[in-house]
Amino acid sequence: MRWINHNATAFCVTYAVSANPVLSVIAAVSATVPDAVEHLPLFHRHRGVSHDILLWVPVSSLLWIMTYVPIGGILAISHLAGLLQLVVLGVILGVMMHLITDGLSALGVPVLRKYRFAAGWYKTFTWSEYKISLCICLPCLAVCLALGRLSPKLGNWMMYLNLA
Repeated sequence: MRWINHNATAFCVTYAVSANPVLSVIAAVSATVPDAVEHLPLFHRHRGVSHDILLWVPVSSLLWIMTYVPIGGILAISHLAGLLQLVVLGVILGVMMHLITDGLSALGVPVLRKYRFAAGWYKTFTWSEYKISLCICLPCLAVCLALGRLSPKLGNWMMYLNLA
């Protein structure tokens, strides 16, 4: 899936579920992390280890747990702890949306390097990819519209940053 579709689907799903625009932007920006880390020597193959769901589940769990461990008194400041938790949650959601949407493709994603999960709903770099993205985003936008989450007045932004 192209990066723009990863970003759009991650934003739409996260916003429909959370109603938090900051979390949604973090998820959208993080939705390309599995592709970005492929430039590192360990992850040199596209949709290889960097796309293995069973690799990201423990990594995500460890990152989430680490947001609750005080590190040199930094997390003792509740505002920084809340912001760190928001960022880590956004990254986790973005990465998971990337893996889910890649898993819907014909190529799929690896599972334990030996197996692949491929729903085969679209072929990458074709119009079917955009159709799948629309099929994910439009229902999310409909949910947001129905729940009144598309108001131009978002209120107090500090509330979304867990700093209020």
